[in-house]
Amino acid sequence: MQEKFFINSFKTLFFLIPVGLITGPFIPDLAVTLMTLLFLCLTIKNNLWKRYYDHKIVKFLFLLNIYLIISSLFSEDLLFSLKSSLFYFRFLIFSIAVYYLLDQLNDSFIKNYTIYLIFLFIILSLDSMYQYIFGENIIGLKIPHIDRVSSFFGEQLVLGSYQVRLFFLLVGLFIAMNIFNKNLIVLSILFLVTSISIFLSGERTSFALLILSILLFVFLNKYSVKFLIPIIVSLATIFLIAYLDKAMRYRIFIEPLHQSNIASKKLLDEYKLQKKGYSHEGEKIFLFSREHSAHYYTAYKMFLDNPVIGVGPKMFRVRCSDKKYNSGLDSCTTHPHNILLQILAETGSIGLIFYLIIVVFVIKEMLKIYRNKSSNINQIQLGCLILFFINLFPLVPSGNIFNNWLSIIFYFPLGFYLYNCPIKKK
Repeated sequence: MQEKFFINSFKTLFFLIPVGLITGPFIPDLAVTLMTLLFLCLTIKNNLWKRYYDHKIVKFLFLLNIYLIISSLFSEDLLFSLKSSLFYFRFLIFSIAVYYLLDQLNDSFIKNYTIYLIFLFIILSLDSMYQYIFGENIIGLKIPHIDRVSSFFGEQLVLGSYQVRLFFLLVGLFIAMNIFNKNLIVLSILFLVTSISIFLSGERTSFALLILSILLFVFLNKYSVKFLIPIIVSLATIFLIAYLDKAMRYRIFIEPLHQSNIASKKLLDEYKLQKKGYSHEGEKIFLFSREHSAHYYTAYKMFLDNPVIGVGPKMFRVRCSDKKYNSGLDSCTTHPHNILLQILAETGSIGLIFYLIIVVFVIKEMLKIYRNKSSNINQIQLGCLILFFINLFPLVPSGNIFNNWLSIIFYFPLGFYLYNCPIKKK
């Protein structure tokens, strides 16, 4: 097979992934798997090991993948755990394949891909606003809840997660590629519609990560005025919507206090929310909610019982039914809903070391950007670092880190980062 065949295949599959993620995990996972297999064939055929694998980030993540397999081998249900860890390396090889693709093509491909992502985000955002106003989106999908929109995602309430976990890569690409003459106007529109869409999704974690991402973006760009304008306009619009829409205001700002049992009875009476099922329970305070607190305590007990290598990847859902880990009626679920506690419970202290090394690396790289006296910032690298940071951020609820859909989103920016990475091979 000619190299042109591989490149054209990579291009097609790479364009398929962002839109495929809207349909669910099957199409993007198939595209990632095909890219992985094709790139492995190309690697063997053209002996690309040294060129694309001899990189300390790649080596470190391969080591992490090996450890996940070892952890599975010591789990109580070996086959079940291995199903998630044995081929987890495909996400890393997918990222290396993206690195190869960007390395082989010129800037026109990256520009076209950026324009494609811009239109995808704007269509999603405008459709979510249409669904919010009219109760259904442009293809007739009904709004799932009065205080949550989902656009083309339908019953899967992940619109906000999808957008916030990819948005600042798009921002970095947009600024770096300098596509339009009126860049600030287009950037302002992009910020405005995406921020509104994330807010309307009703996903509190996504909204919190959006605010965190914006703060990092402003800080690392040294409070550049040209970036402050679109951000201020976007946030002002969001708070205006919250002021006018009581249901959305409750969903994003009041319900977290309600579920954590921090809100006063006077505030609850104002919103007439006793029907929500969260009564005011005296002095007891929960982390995010009663259910989240139960999940967290169960994960912590698993870690104490298996402190070195944990119970094994994706094994929380299996082991949480064990009586010794029981933390109440809501303690057993598919995952602990917190990235740090999932790492502790399922991969132990060794997994925690891997996690901390990655977090420290990301923070160090962001500080290098901030300390750089040059005004010429690599915005693609910056956007990727912001996404890495929010994906690893431990102080908010999170999805299952071994979920295929979420893993693709986690690894999607890595190919761009490797291509733009200032760290040379070692």
